[in-house]
Amino acid sequence: MSNGGYLDIADNIEEKIATGIWAVNDKLPATRALAQDYDVTPLTMQRALTRLVEKGLIRRTPRQGSFVCNSPMATTIGLLLGKTMSNLPSPFYMALMDEFQKQAGDFGFTTAEYVVFDHASIYNSMSAFEKDSASGKLRCVVPVYFNDLASRWLDQHPNIPFVTAPRINYEKIVYLGLCQLIEKGYESFLVLSALREPEMTDFGRDLGRMQASGIRKACQKYGVSTEQVQLAYAADDEAAAYKTVKSHVSSDGYVGNVGNNKLGIAVLNDLSVRGVLMALLEAGLRIGHDVGIVCHQNEGLEIFSPVELTQIKIRPADLVQMTLRYIKQNLLRLKPGVNHIENELVEPIFVEGKSV
Repeated sequence: MSNGGYLDIADNIEEKIATGIWAVNDKLPATRALAQDYDVTPLTMQRALTRLVEKGLIRRTPRQGSFVCNSPMATTIGLLLGKTMSNLPSPFYMALMDEFQKQAGDFGFTTAEYVVFDHASIYNSMSAFEKDSASGKLRCVVPVYFNDLASRWLDQHPNIPFVTAPRINYEKIVYLGLCQLIEKGYESFLVLSALREPEMTDFGRDLGRMQASGIRKACQKYGVSTEQVQLAYAADDEAAAYKTVKSHVSSDGYVGNVGNNKLGIAVLNDLSVRGVLMALLEAGLRIGHDVGIVCHQNEGLEIFSPVELTQIKIRPADLVQMTLRYIKQNLLRLKPGVNHIENELVEPIFVEGKSV
C-alpha cells in the first residue's frame, strides 16, 4: 500500500487482525518498520496505530511495542464465577447465568464459564482461559459472582477487558419500599442496607449515597422525619440480619406495644431476608399486621414466610440485556482492565404482596 492515508492503513491492519494474520497477543512490527512497509512517514503510521488503540484493537507499551489485544472476530464472553453453580448463595446469580446463556446468541455472542473458588479450580479455569484467549475468540470477561480469589484472578490478567454489571438503582428501591410502608401506616422504619458495613470503596460510597437519597426523598414526600428511619448494615449476612432485627423488636417500647409503634422493614439484600423472617416469627409478630416487610428479592424464601412477600425486584433479564448491549455497542472499544457501564441504571419493579 503506497501513500495511503492513516485511516486506510488502520483499516488494513484491522483487516489483518480480523483474518488472523496478526492474532491476539501478537506483537506488531516496530513503527518505523511498518512505515516502510506501507510507504508512509513514521508520523502517519503513528496516527494509524493511535486510531487502532482508540478502537481497542491494540495496546502500546513504552519500550516494548504494540500488541494486538482484541479481534473483531472475538465473540465469546467469559462468565466469571467465584463459586460453583450449585453453591451460589442466591437464586438471583443462577438466574443471571441462565439469562446470559439465553440472550448471548441474540447479540451474536457465545459464553464460556470460568469458575474460581479454590486452587484446583483456578488451575482448571486458567487452562481454559489461556486456551480461549490464545485462540483470539475471547471478547471480554463479565464477573457474575465475585470473591477474593476471583478478584485476584482478574488482577493477574490486566490485559483482558472485563465488564462490570450496570449499577442497580438502589435509591429507587429504598424510595419505593419506604413509600409503601409509610402509605400503609407504619410509624418507625428499619432499612437493612445492601452493604455489610459503610464501605470506603467507590462502589460502597456510591451505593451509600443512593440509599441515603432514597430515604430522604421518601420522608420528604410524606412529611416523615428521617429520625424515624434507622439504617442497619447486614447485607448478605443472614445471621447479622437476624441479630439486628431480633434486637430491634425486643427493645423496650416495641414488643407489647406493637399497636403504638408499628415497625416497617425494608430489606435491600435477598440474602438477609430469611434472617429477618426468623427474627420476626420468633418474636410472635404477625407479618403484614404487627410489622411490615418489603424485600429486594425473595426467590426460594416463600416457604419461610406465612404470607406472600411484597418485593422491589430487579429482573435478571434486564441486567443481562443492558450488559450485552453495552458490550455489543463498544465491541472494539473495550479497554484492557475494568470497563464500567456508565450513565445507565437497572430499574426495579414493584411486586405487590401481603407483607405490608
